[in-house]
Amino acid sequence: MKAEPRAGRANPRKLSRLMIPLLIGLLSGRSWATTSDISTEVHCPALSPEVKAEFEARAQVDLSLRSAGGGQLEVVCDGLAAQVSFRPRSGKRFDRVVPRAASPAALVDALLVAVAELAADAAYQGPTPENQENGAAENPANQTSRSQQDAERRGVPASGTPMPLMGGATRETMQWPPPIGLGLGAQAGLFRLTGMGLATIDLTLAVGLPERMVASVAGNYGFGLGTGGTVTIRTFGATAILSRWWGAKRVFELGAGFGAGSIIASASPPYEASQSHGFVAGVARVRYALEAGAWRFSAGPEFRVYGWPTSVELDGARIWDMPVFTAAITLDAMTRLYGRLW
Repeated sequence: MKAEPRAGRANPRKLSRLMIPLLIGLLSGRSWATTSDISTEVHCPALSPEVKAEFEARAQVDLSLRSAGGGQLEVVCDGLAAQVSFRPRSGKRFDRVVPRAASPAALVDALLVAVAELAADAAYQGPTPENQENGAAENPANQTSRSQQDAERRGVPASGTPMPLMGGATRETMQWPPPIGLGLGAQAGLFRLTGMGLATIDLTLAVGLPERMVASVAGNYGFGLGTGGTVTIRTFGATAILSRWWGAKRVFELGAGFGAGSIIASASPPYEASQSHGFVAGVARVRYALEAGAWRFSAGPEFRVYGWPTSVELDGARIWDMPVFTAAITLDAMTRLYGRLW
């Protein structure tokens, strides 16, 4: 295995933070997990395969000595910055954010420090099933002292908020002001095989929430398809969606919400007639996304269930109608305005 050169990067303070958990694990009488009990998912294009493999091996050793029940380590990089999370098999998930490093070698050093801190967090999460079976109970005063020491080690008061996640939020609180993104998108759907349908352009404002949730509000401008040129159909509306991003790289989006607006139909001469219809609809969407730096591109289907069907008639003849259920294909490009929304 070929390791990346790191000449001149030895830092005694960092090395001590990595070695102390190992020594504690070796000297303690508790049972350990093996490295096979620690699964790792590292998504970090900035690291070469050799450096990535070396980091995973070192992280597994560190966590196996501190976590008796094993668990899962996940690392998601954004350039030379990263979010690191560890979920023990018995306990809650712990997160760390690694700021942007100067080089891949410095990023590996910072990741190892974050892994050591997560291992310590997991060790402090409470009695293990093994201790509970043996009837071991810790003095409440010692538990309070341990919580204060852990808080001081992390640089926050004992009653402070947890470490923020990559999206600018913690698992319990949200950063204020929250991360914000602005997107421009389009969608199109056909209602009938004759070509009757609707195409819209959307301007979206998105706000990051805890737990990978995203709230978005979009303004919609659309025009009817398949009217034959006799009638011009225009739609104006707004859509509110609450979505959650899934996957290690947040590539999947599931969302639901509602929309409302109006449909305006105007006829060309010699008819000189116009109609206006309101609508409300429930909205559900599924998207797949790709991220490129400050940009996120997504595509997928969107489904709408309207409160009632809408028909546009001219001299008793139906020119265009919108059914209760519609499906459309959406494309969207979004960029960050403030903070890290992804």
